[in-house]
Amino acid sequence: MSKLILGLDLGITSIGWALVKTDNKEVQNNEIVASGVRIFTRAEHPKTGESLALPRRTARGARRNLKRKAQKLRAIKRLLIKNNILTSEELEHLFIGNKGQKDVWQLRHDALYRVLDNKEFARILIHIAKHRGYQSNRKSEAPSDKDGKAVLLGIEENSKLLATKSYKTIGEYIATKEKKRNGKRDGKLYYENSVSREMLVDEIELIFKIQNEFGALTLEDELLREYKKIAFTQRALKSVEHMVANCPFEPNEKRAPKSAITFLKFRAIQTLKHLRYIDSLGEHTLSIQQIEQVLEEAKSVKTPRTYAHLRKFFKLNDDVEFKGVTYFDAKTGEAVKSPEKDKLVDFTPFHKIKTVIQNVDNLFWDSIDEDDTLLDNIAYILTVEKNDDITLKRLLELKLPHSVSDALLTLSFNGVGHISTKALQKINKEFSSAESYDKACENAGYDFKAIFKGEKTLLLPPLSKQENVEMTNPVVKRAISQMRKVYNAIARKYGAIDALHIEFTRDIKKSYKDRMKIQKEQKAFQDTKEEARVYATEILGHEPNAKELLKFRLWKEQSGFCVYSNEEIKPYHLLNDLDTQVDHILPYSRSLDDSLNNKVLCFTKENQEKSSKTPFEWMDEKRFYEFSVRVKNLTLKKAKKERLLKQNFDESSEGAFKDRNKNDTSYISRFIKNYVEAHIAFKESHAKRHVFTMNGMLTTQLRYKWGVGDKNRDTHLHHAEDALILAFSTQSMVQKLSTISAKRENSSFIYKSKEEKSKALHFVTPMEDFGKKVRENVEEIFVSHMPRRKVSGAAHEETIYSAKTLSVTKENGKKEFLKGNGVTNNVKLKHGVAKNDSMPRVDLFQHKKSKKYFVVPIYVSDFVKETLPNKAIVAGNKPWLEMDEEYEFKFSFYKSDLIEIKTKQTAKKESVQALGYFTTAVSSTGQILLTSHDGKEEYLYGTQNLIFIKKYQVDLLGNYVEVQEEKRVGTLHENKKLRRV
Repeated sequence: MSKLILGLDLGITSIGWALVKTDNKEVQNNEIVASGVRIFTRAEHPKTGESLALPRRTARGARRNLKRKAQKLRAIKRLLIKNNILTSEELEHLFIGNKGQKDVWQLRHDALYRVLDNKEFARILIHIAKHRGYQSNRKSEAPSDKDGKAVLLGIEENSKLLATKSYKTIGEYIATKEKKRNGKRDGKLYYENSVSREMLVDEIELIFKIQNEFGALTLEDELLREYKKIAFTQRALKSVEHMVANCPFEPNEKRAPKSAITFLKFRAIQTLKHLRYIDSLGEHTLSIQQIEQVLEEAKSVKTPRTYAHLRKFFKLNDDVEFKGVTYFDAKTGEAVKSPEKDKLVDFTPFHKIKTVIQNVDNLFWDSIDEDDTLLDNIAYILTVEKNDDITLKRLLELKLPHSVSDALLTLSFNGVGHISTKALQKINKEFSSAESYDKACENAGYDFKAIFKGEKTLLLPPLSKQENVEMTNPVVKRAISQMRKVYNAIARKYGAIDALHIEFTRDIKKSYKDRMKIQKEQKAFQDTKEEARVYATEILGHEPNAKELLKFRLWKEQSGFCVYSNEEIKPYHLLNDLDTQVDHILPYSRSLDDSLNNKVLCFTKENQEKSSKTPFEWMDEKRFYEFSVRVKNLTLKKAKKERLLKQNFDESSEGAFKDRNKNDTSYISRFIKNYVEAHIAFKESHAKRHVFTMNGMLTTQLRYKWGVGDKNRDTHLHHAEDALILAFSTQSMVQKLSTISAKRENSSFIYKSKEEKSKALHFVTPMEDFGKKVRENVEEIFVSHMPRRKVSGAAHEETIYSAKTLSVTKENGKKEFLKGNGVTNNVKLKHGVAKNDSMPRVDLFQHKKSKKYFVVPIYVSDFVKETLPNKAIVAGNKPWLEMDEEYEFKFSFYKSDLIEIKTKQTAKKESVQALGYFTTAVSSTGQILLTSHDGKEEYLYGTQNLIFIKKYQVDLLGNYVEVQEEKRVGTLHENKKLRRV
């Protein structure tokens, strides 16, 4: 019976999809139904990886702070008027036309020794209110960064100086200095003029007192109180409790803070259960008793437990190695310094709470040492509350002594887990003995997939509120959103499917920093490969094919020696399969591991004798001992050494390797698998599994085994190739691949005839000429791009130029001037002008008589004006052209809108017709930049030389239709007026 299977290759900016019909019994019935590619932008800043909302949030915060400062100064001025210090008119001219007046710092000195007039006194009050000194919001919030620590050090030094009574106030001291501001000098930041809020309060109180004693002003205590309230009161930080989601297992409970002892134990148990160490007898895990011993030790010792600590704690031999620890540098082969320093169990938050309480009341700590619930509650309050008064109140409600509660204010934690402490306490009891986390949840009475609820229907719904809470990564969320839309478009057209095969690029599971690291490693890998190719060409005397290049790379990695026999491999040995072969250390038929870390170069005789065994299974005890000593001294990657020395490759290990190389079990993969299974009504409802998350390594292997060949990363179409391979990667196909590999590994295989070999190694492909049919199908694809019609971002660039001179003075003292279009096409601000920022849209106009096209750029700042601009770009420095009644509006082009153009034929150039996605318009020339749908080519054309421009609407599956006409969308103000009408 045939099945309808959908393959999805999901990345951070792309989705390759393929719908196929498969028949496990009759391969000739297999069929490619359809395939396609969807491209979208990733939900992060492309250069920094920061949140797209960060610039807006930062700017909003800056505007809010400026607004609050302005409000504070206005309040100070109202206070001065109210108390008859100055009139409103005097205040208005206080800082105007006062050339030659005393410096305000000198006034702050003079205030201690002579009578001030009202204007001088007002200037001091306003100056101090503007620079009100450093004050932490909480006892626990001492700066930890370099600059913050430097500020505190500056304050400390100034406090010591004031304590000597050499100066009465901080203002008097700074008045004596030549440099009165903190700042950069000789390339370094200096903070010797740092001031605390307390110093300024002391200064203003003393100035009030002395001026009253002089009798020049009658300064009431009420004025001082009001002034201090306005100038020095700091807004308390808000609680973040409302931002903490509820537990999926216990809906009425908040999620546990990561500093809670219950959560720390849960994370430690999870880490220790996954821990593996390898000795001469094979691979081992920690027992329940050993895990409990580590937890007890972690509670009693402040230092986090590392791999090195575990080695010492369990008295492991020196030859024992922990799985996943890098002992040798992959590039140099040199031993890594302190490879076992990484933390395994970290109870630091627990020990911080313990130390603070013990320092105040050791007996009280002894009474609550084992009270996990109380310790969890303390950690929760110190995580969600950011105001000392409220924190103290809530701690006292826990019946803690006042001295203990007050001491705990010096602590503050961040971050919450994914479930509540109530649920964790139950799960922890089961986790130690359970095989896995989901089994522990089940034993505790919880449904591991509880967050994924809903009716199963043909279409995939958006993430629910609970699912949104679980998946916090914005990059992954956008990928899921686009996947959902593509899936639903396929389901609407082709109906229900039987199964879904998904592969995730490893980029989607990594942070921006990790992705950049991977890109760097990939480039280094390609560079190394190219170096090997050039060197191989010199040695072999010809351009190496893929097989020869692999042999050469392994030969070079092994310093020219056979790994198994330790005999030298000469360059001429590389040319003949009868001399050397590439061996899978762990037989491919038993591991499905085709990675470079599972391959070595050896003499053919060694490979055939080894057959389908591991080195340990093949060699006798004496030879394996000598082999293992030699391997440990080789400059091979740690992963390859582990495979060469592996001793326990039994059925269980085989199954684990095969499953790992077939299936992706990462958190994101499991999340999407559970999300899809919970909501989609599959056609074959009785099947045990409908969603298979495939490992990219398997797809790569099948790409070559099935004749598809190398990826062409110059275009987007390779995503559809991967999806087609994925869709046909059924269990039976993978099993056939394993069976054929087992035949190849047979020790008698080398002695068979060419005809017998050909018959034995005939890889069963999903269909005849599979590689050719894949390429033909992919060539028919039109790639769908996500249009970017949302208008967002900064209205203008940050640099502000003088409105008179159109210049700005940089930090180095040099002047920068506005040039080109920036002279006329900019954003007018209150205190100058700034360059326009991004251009999210251009509007196309056509002259009614000449039929020439003109483009009007629409910048972000234009959308908040009363009306849209109507000036079209004119090449050079000529004035832009006003689009009046002689011009007709045609279309608006946003980024990734599909347009088609045709150029006029001239004596020098043929007419060109091009279809592509709009990228941008060049503001200096009026040219428009298009990118071909597959991303392979770019086109740049001026609009004056076009016969026509057409616009198309593209759906998710790559079908497009022409847009016949379009109304021009106006600004926010214009749209409001239309709605009122």
